Amino acid sequence: YEQLLAEKEISESLLLNAMPSRIIALMKAGRENPIEELPEVGVLFADIVGFTEVARQCTAETITLFLQDVFSRFDALCDRYGVEKIKTIGDAYMVSTGAPSTNRNNPLSLAKFALEMLATVAQIRYPDGRILSIRIGIHVGPVTAGVIRQKKFAYDMWGDTVNIAHRLQSSGVPGHVHVSEIVYSLLKDDLSFIPRGEIELKGEGILSTYFMMDKVPNQDI
Repeated sequence: YEQLLAEKEISESLLLNAMPSRIIALMKAGRENPIEELPEVGVLFADIVGFTEVARQCTAETITLFLQDVFSRFDALCDRYGVEKIKTIGDAYMVSTGAPSTNRNNPLSLAKFALEMLATVAQIRYPDGRILSIRIGIHVGPVTAGVIRQKKFAYDMWGDTVNIAHRLQSSGVPGHVHVSEIVYSLLKDDLSFIPRGEIELKGEGILSTYFMMDKVPNQDI
């Protein structure tokens, strides 16, 4: 009996690491494909600059330990700022706020999380000794989220909000947080921003974007 309880606890822990508790509850209640329509979610993507080149020069073990170090520090920040980790894909890290189980003051919480990510990576080095650099993109809007059961199922989010956040990250500048005009309008009274102007995001058209700062900005970007 004790062994069964221990195995149940391990299973619960693994599930909680993979998806939100509210989704697990829906699955236990018999919902085959638990899906949510969330009206205002902050989505953040971050990726490691130059990771592909670094990975070519290192052993698999070195790269694995490097990513574990980076992502474990990001995971700790998720707990501190009340944001929800969605997934990692290679060297990319995705989180959100605004879902029922997360901090409802989501835009500012997500912004502070992003700025803390930059401060954290400044203390980490690539395997070759260089200081780590990341790109971050943030957008806020409606998303569809949930689990579509296949052989391997996992919680995920999709929709234009997710796509725009990802494009903001990929078109950003290393060491900076690249945000949409919606994020700027929500946070302009709390943080400093530098207008980037209008840029074309693949699949999304031309948008006005900004770099987000936590202090009086340096204009040399």
